[in-house]
Amino acid sequence: MTQNPRRNPPSLRPHRLGGPAPPPPEPTAAERRAAAKAVRDARQAEIERERALKKRVVALLETRRAEFRRRRGSPPHVHWNFIEVLRAAGKWFGDDDPDWKLPSWMLRGYDPMAHRDYWLSQLGEASG
Repeated sequence: MTQNPRRNPPSLRPHRLGGPAPPPPEPTAAERRAAAKAVRDARQAEIERERALKKRVVALLETRRAEFRRRRGSPPHVHWNFIEVLRAAGKWFGDDDPDWKLPSWMLRGYDPMAHRDYWLSQLGEASG
């Protein structure tokens, strides 16, 4: 037979009796601000890392473009400006010549992040 609850009040620490643990105390305002700041900083650091990586990939792509044009026998700006002028005048027919045509990945408007894994592997080779 159970004793009357007034004479046997429940324990103030029910988890000691195998019950659920009490909830943790609410974080203070300072702790909440610190947690929010840590989340913001982590997000910002991730964005910065991504931005730096994108810059390195674009720089590598530009290097590759310049190397490609240099192999064609002229400095890149001369080569490209010359072609642009001829193309504007309708006198450039070298796009059909595979030796002069830039590969599609070197053309303007190419987003290197579309082939992110390839360029990351190239960055590893360039730095290593």
